[in-house]
Amino acid sequence: MNTKIAFIGAGKIATAISLGLLNSGSFFPEQFYATARTQQTVQNYQKLTGIQNVQYLENKIAIENSQAIIICTKPFQISDLSKEIAPFCSQKLIISLAAGYKLETLFKNFSHKKIIRVLPNTPVTVMLGASAYSMGPGCNQEDEEICKNIFNTIGKLYKVEEHLMDAVCGISGSGPAYVYEFIQGIVDAGIKQGLEKEIALGLAVQTVLGAATMLDRKFGSPEDLKNAVTTPNGTTYAALQVMKEQKFKDIIDDFVNACVKRSVELGKN
Repeated sequence: MNTKIAFIGAGKIATAISLGLLNSGSFFPEQFYATARTQQTVQNYQKLTGIQNVQYLENKIAIENSQAIIICTKPFQISDLSKEIAPFCSQKLIISLAAGYKLETLFKNFSHKKIIRVLPNTPVTVMLGASAYSMGPGCNQEDEEICKNIFNTIGKLYKVEEHLMDAVCGISGSGPAYVYEFIQGIVDAGIKQGLEKEIALGLAVQTVLGAATMLDRKFGSPEDLKNAVTTPNGTTYAALQVMKEQKFKDIIDDFVNACVKRSVELGKN
């Protein structure tokens, strides 16, 4: 793919996407431009990605040399940013990664509707990201294909109605943090049972990876695969009973709801 991409904001998510695209072998450093608000961010991005086309406080060059503009700044920065860069973006595809920031607001900010909202997550770094997108009415098939080519290269991309993007944030956008917290809990429990930290971590990571892979390869539903591991009155049954008594699924529902609620609040603000 020969599309040139400008990352406006060269922080963590821009770095993650860049690394994933480069590691795929389908994209090359000369296809990327990036901009940053601090010299430290410029240096970090260059060091981690090897991409040298990084501008400090200079967005015009990156935008004029790119077909797709990926906005990687914080939501509260977009309003001021758009005032600066909108004159250079009139015919450009804009892809916004800002959680909670609605298309309608982006249309007003940039004075056109050739905009796509995408919500990725950090495993894009290893080409295992989960992303969802919603398109503005100003986008054509070519714009959608550009978006698909970028995000399907670094994981799986799903098209959703925009009103569901807050739900996506609660499931996959913030999802990696939930998994890391769960794994840390398993590791801590393993250490209490006498395992060395590295062994407990290795067992936990491989277990999550293996279980997720079985789901991905359609070995069965979560319920089917859970039942296949569970013997009545066995060890797994005992553990699952504690999860049931502690209302584990209710806890999951609570923290997903908290994330979705915050995404909605960000959109209103």
